[in-house]
Amino acid sequence: MKKSFILLFVLFANLLYAQDWRSALENFDYRGAIKSLDYEIAAKMRQTPIDSAYVRHLAIQKAKSQKQIMDFDGAYESLAMVYGWQEPDIVVLGEMAECVRLMGNTAEALTLYGLLHKMFPNNLYFSLQHMSLQYATGQYKESLNSGKRLLKSDTLPVVLNCVGNSFNKLKQAD
Repeated sequence: MKKSFILLFVLFANLLYAQDWRSALENFDYRGAIKSLDYEIAAKMRQTPIDSAYVRHLAIQKAKSQKQIMDFDGAYESLAMVYGWQEPDIVVLGEMAECVRLMGNTAEALTLYGLLHKMFPNNLYFSLQHMSLQYATGQYKESLNSGKRLLKSDTLPVVLNCVGNSFNKLKQAD
């Protein structure tokens, strides 16, 4: 009887531990959320069949928590684990691109945002990131052209600034 009670208590504690990642996120306890998410991901990966959509969701939540504590490498790894489980995966690829950008790898970020921009050409966020990274990597002609395309539909100050700066870098008149 005592062993049954202890086993039941341990199972209940594990269940609570696995489910409290949401409350940890609500309280900005990102380390606690990551630990809970690790536990829940591991438990879900042992189940047959694997609920890939739910594991993907958990991995994205874990990556977002890791980004909040500036563990961009860890966030990228969490996302890479589930990349390709759903095609095209705008969420996972977009989060991976942002992690790479935050790590300071502008060349790889430019590649990823370029891919996202080609896959989703009407997505303003991907277009802005692509243009900004073109400028940051010294691709002034490309950033100028990207900015001009964006100006056809939007006059955001950042686009105007990038177009003007690209003109200046290319030594052209506005």
